[in-house]
Amino acid sequence: TIAYLSPELVTRGIADTRSDIYAVGIMMYEMLTGEQPYKGEQPMQIAYQHAHESVPAPSSASPEVPAELDELVLWATARDPDHRPRDARVMLEQVYEMQEALRTALPATAQRTRVLPPAMRDVAATAEETQVMSGRTRALGPVPRVPAAAAPALGTGPALSESTAALAAAARRGRSRGWALFLVVLLLAASGGVIGWWFSAGPGALVTIPTSLHASSEQDARTRLDRLGFTVAPQTRQEYSTSVAPGLVVDTSPSLGASVVKGSTITLLLSAGPKPWDVPAFAGMQEDAALAAVKAHWTAQTPIRQFDAKAPSGTVLDALGQDQQSLSGTKQYPEQAPITLVVSAGPVPDVAGLSYDDAAAKLHAAGLTAVQGPQEYNDDVDEGDVIGIVPNADGSAPVLRVGDSVTLRISKGPEPVAVPAVVGKTWAVAKKALTDAGFALDYSSVADAFPNAFVVSKTSPDGGTLAPKGSTIKVNFAGF
Repeated sequence: TIAYLSPELVTRGIADTRSDIYAVGIMMYEMLTGEQPYKGEQPMQIAYQHAHESVPAPSSASPEVPAELDELVLWATARDPDHRPRDARVMLEQVYEMQEALRTALPATAQRTRVLPPAMRDVAATAEETQVMSGRTRALGPVPRVPAAAAPALGTGPALSESTAALAAAARRGRSRGWALFLVVLLLAASGGVIGWWFSAGPGALVTIPTSLHASSEQDARTRLDRLGFTVAPQTRQEYSTSVAPGLVVDTSPSLGASVVKGSTITLLLSAGPKPWDVPAFAGMQEDAALAAVKAHWTAQTPIRQFDAKAPSGTVLDALGQDQQSLSGTKQYPEQAPITLVVSAGPVPDVAGLSYDDAAAKLHAAGLTAVQGPQEYNDDVDEGDVIGIVPNADGSAPVLRVGDSVTLRISKGPEPVAVPAVVGKTWAVAKKALTDAGFALDYSSVADAFPNAFVVSKTSPDGGTLAPKGSTIKVNFAGF
């Protein structure tokens, strides 16, 4: 039970033969005095005494206990296992020697009349030894004597007095060490109190620099640090920051959140804004190389794909900064600011001469959306087909990017013109008028042999009628 546990078993959970000797020593104390050395309402109180106190001499509780038995109990219950008998054999040998010394020291009459303590009644029986095992008692023959070499230093020698004297001296030294330890504890407690005050409320107290100073104004930071007992350096330092507006507190030296001694000097680090970096010439770079250059210092946005007939697909045309303004000619640009690369998507697909549906499908495959635009007369494109993309107001080709809508010009075919009125005119005059108007002619070739002799009698369509330019006009002559 807890009443017999050795100090090392309580504090470290370690036990050996010397732990058993300690338990025997506690039992000896109880047999000699009628009570256990340690008492407490809770098992933890008893365990604490085992670990931190020395077992008192049995004679302190029962004055009739001989000094030799005091020393034996103190030896068996030493707090340091190395100061106890190393095993039961050594302990038993010491008991025999003590028995002999006690018997020799008493007069014969005293030997007959003295009442020994309960533990010594069996020890005094030299003819037989008794041993209690499992509640039964059996007689043993004389116990073999252990050679002197097996006994400990305190249990050997010419006389027991030397052993007991050494044990007594060890006990006195233990008591002296106890008082010394008590004084040391008092001094440590006092020192601890002073040190505790020094580092908790005194000049050595540690104070944490508030992290809430981050992004505060310089004046606010100075006021708060002063209230905490710090000395704020008059001069500030600048530090680039992408998250704190210029002029506000980025950090301190020592850093925000650090615990430093009250009264320490704190230097404010104010934001100088994002660090500017030199802008490379992005135009003409390949997309991968340009994107790597952007990510080195800035924030890359999704590239813009722009159609360009002169730059191969994947070539960077431009780089746009904040507000989508071109960075061309910009020497430096703030760190982590956004940059959008404009990358060539190649030329716009050619849809001239295609039907509207075919043109719309081809543009859709390139990422553009076709929108049917104005219809125009065109001598070269059939009616309903695509003439081309509607240009800008100044006649230039529009800048198109992937995702844009494209307005297409639709042909109405050739523009109709009025058929010249040539009836009654010679073929020489009529032919020139009709061909100049852009018509094809259907007539008898004989008239070309005598152009001034043949006179036009009829045209189909009639003169003055609107007909598509390039259409055929049938000509009849008088007399034919």
